[in-house]
Amino acid sequence: MAQVLVQLEYTGKANGTAFDTTSADEAKKQGIFNEKQPYTPVLVMVGKGQVIPGLDEAISQANVGEEKHVSIPSEKAFGQRNPELVKLLPLDVFRQQGIDPVPG
Repeated sequence: MAQVLVQLEYTGKANGTAFDTTSADEAKKQGIFNEKQPYTPVLVMVGKGQVIPGLDEAISQANVGEEKHVSIPSEKAFGQRNPELVKLLPLDVFRQQGIDPVPG
């Protein structure tokens, strides 16, 4: 089977709140803009696990140029939230590495 590459533009949301996007305009609109982040479409090889499974499936079923709105259940995305895997770190830990975190 031939390898298929797609150029993907997206806005990822959880519970209606955007957490990631390839669009600078959308990032500004959603209040998540980061001037250090490049906002460009991403190149994805379909079926190679480069994106979460639910998105990979949706891409493989899409037509060229088609715009889709896809809801992906947690089991086909990042899994259920596990509080035991959440670790709180002081801001200084990030700032020592030149990272200035912001809410979101």
